[in-house]
Amino acid sequence: MSTSVVLGAGATHCGKRSHNEDAFFVDNDLGLYIVADGVGGQDAGEIASKIVCQVLPERIRAGVAMADAVQEAHFAIANAITKGQGKPGMASTVVALLVRNDLFEVAWLGDSRVYIWDGHLKLLSRDHSLVETLLASGEIDLDQAKNHPKKNIILSALGGGDANINVGQNGGVLRSKTRFLLCSDGLTDIVGPKRVSEVLNSIEDTSEACATLVADAVSGQGRDNITAIVVDVVNAPVASDEPDEHAQIVHTYNPEKDEYTYHREDRVLLSSKVKKLTPLPSEQEVVNDTRVNPVVDLSGSKPLPWFNLLMSACILLVVLLLLILL
Repeated sequence: MSTSVVLGAGATHCGKRSHNEDAFFVDNDLGLYIVADGVGGQDAGEIASKIVCQVLPERIRAGVAMADAVQEAHFAIANAITKGQGKPGMASTVVALLVRNDLFEVAWLGDSRVYIWDGHLKLLSRDHSLVETLLASGEIDLDQAKNHPKKNIILSALGGGDANINVGQNGGVLRSKTRFLLCSDGLTDIVGPKRVSEVLNSIEDTSEACATLVADAVSGQGRDNITAIVVDVVNAPVASDEPDEHAQIVHTYNPEKDEYTYHREDRVLLSSKVKKLTPLPSEQEVVNDTRVNPVVDLSGSKPLPWFNLLMSACILLVVLLLLILL
């Protein structure tokens, strides 16, 4: 029988935008927490995010696995479009936390994030984004990633046009006196990790912690919608100072030293459509919002090794033919 107790709360704000396309879901009894960031601007992103927050709880209650439930939410958005609900092009990111017994599971698609706070701020989700791909491959470092001109480009989203999606998954053991933070990129783009750490460390009430983080993003001139959920692990069999060897950490922020440690992964799960970072066919319909299924600019990319070999072979063949003719 589970001895773990978790309690969470959420808050959201439209930021500088005219309407809020973010949505969130909190159910302490079910142990389910969701943040969905609607994509599409005038293409009804708020409808897509609401569908996510409706379908996931329904499927989880029906006993469907988290990744499968996310996939069903993806199809639900596509079906809604065919029925005239919302608009073509609407999509949504998602990050979800599910707590059962003494374990937790997270699933995500896009660039909404989930962190765990245990004295260090640890990112549990790996963005489906162009910048994360460059970071994971070693082409840029963390400092370059923070201010990259294409940091807003995501490579996959629910309802974003892909028939198949690769849902990110992570999980581990609940530890007492730790906290989870789920948020949309409207928060992390404005509020730095040092301030996030201060709030999570000093404000005990989950509702107040969420409200403070959202207010910080608004006062920081955040133009995007902003959403945050804070979930406290009030009690669990494992203490907070014991390491969770099951959860994979993307990067760790140490507030005492004000420094990051990035944990590179050889493979980043991406939308199959853009897995190789090749441009989409010009005749293919893409989502209006440039953050989803973008035509990736490869003009500054280095030639691939096989391409160099092929060109060298062609040049050599031409030289040989000229020598024979002469």
